[in-house]
Formats: sequence, C-alpha cells, structure tokens
Amino acid sequence: MIDAGFHDALGQVRRLFQESPFPSIRRLDVKVEGEHFRLNGSVDSFYLKQVAQETVRSVVRCTDLINEIRVTA
Repeated sequence: MIDAGFHDALGQVRRLFQESPFPSIRRLDVKVEGEHFRLNGSVDSFYLKQVAQETVRSVVRCTDLINEIRVTA
C-alpha cells in the first residue's frame, strides 16, 4: 500500500517527467514499490538517465531509488 506522502511524490515525479524537454524522459515509467521508487524505460544517453534519476531525487531525497532505465544509444 502506498501512503499519502509517496502518492503525492509519485504524482509530482510523473508531472516533472511529463514537463521534461526530453521526449525519452516523458516516456519513462515510475512506480512506488514499498518504500522504493522504481524507474523503467529507455533513454538515448547516460546523461538523460542521470537527469531522470536526479529529477526523482529532487522530490524524494531520502527514499531508495531503483534505476532500471536502459540506455539505447
């Protein structure tokens, strides 16, 4: 079960991804599993993988993050 704080953070992360100027970040999937945020999908560079990860960390600083984003280029 997702508590209200995680639900709010998840919504904020999804909104930030949708507002990203990078199309591949807008297509990423983010989920909450217990007390972990899990990122899935693919991006065009390691830079964009890092941008996505740091976007999540800017919202949820002390939560575990599982970054399963694949770099396809």
